[in-house]
Amino acid sequence: MNGRGQTRGRSRQSRWIIAPALAAALLTGCTGTSPSTAPAMPTAAPLASPTGESPAASTASAIPSATAPSTPTPTLGNAASPTAVPSPSATAATGVAGCPTPPVDLATARDLVRAGKAVTCFGPRALTFRAYVPTTEGLGGASAWKMTPAWLADDWMGVILQPEPLTEQDQDAWLIARVPPSLGRCGITDEGAPACPFGPHLDGYVVVTGHFDDPAAATCKSTAWESGQDPGPSKAKMVARCRARFVVTRIEAG
Repeated sequence: MNGRGQTRGRSRQSRWIIAPALAAALLTGCTGTSPSTAPAMPTAAPLASPTGESPAASTASAIPSATAPSTPTPTLGNAASPTAVPSPSATAATGVAGCPTPPVDLATARDLVRAGKAVTCFGPRALTFRAYVPTTEGLGGASAWKMTPAWLADDWMGVILQPEPLTEQDQDAWLIARVPPSLGRCGITDEGAPACPFGPHLDGYVVVTGHFDDPAAATCKSTAWESGQDPGPSKAKMVARCRARFVVTRIEAG
């Protein structure tokens, strides 16, 4: 299990990322596994995955599937206007203990991800909330396995959202939003790249619409980078991880 590269830099929010804390704090977002029981993901650098999902810690059992329509053809916008793709439509779970009634804010959605209840509570139902898009530096690393589709499965793809600006970088406040290819391409370490639709909104607020349990989750898988290496989590575990990820379908300046 080898990492494949690293980037280095200093956080504009005044603190270096400490790998063990970062991996432990965000681990439960997709696996529901307690940080105290999750081993760290080995990489080429001492920094862990920004999602907190150390490769060896992806032990969450598969979440019962929710029926969702096939991925629709998107309609793109530009940086000055809302960027959107149609969302799957589904009814959120009702009468389930611990499930809030939408609308929900970012903090509530994030906490449900950490508790392993996002898919149970919302399925692919569209959620809309306001979020702050921080500029993040000092993160770096590579996934231990080749995870596809990369935009949804790879630990280093997506953009960090948080409820408000912070004087210090706090991974506990983060929700990692995944950006489908129809909207662009966003990596954790290059959210300002021209291909990322969040770029024009860095260090500002957006109103995002998205959903969990994206249809593409059914295609998630992990394979070894090279012959003879560990291929990573099972197909069922990868699907469960991907279903619990928040996929953006619309972005507006907030």
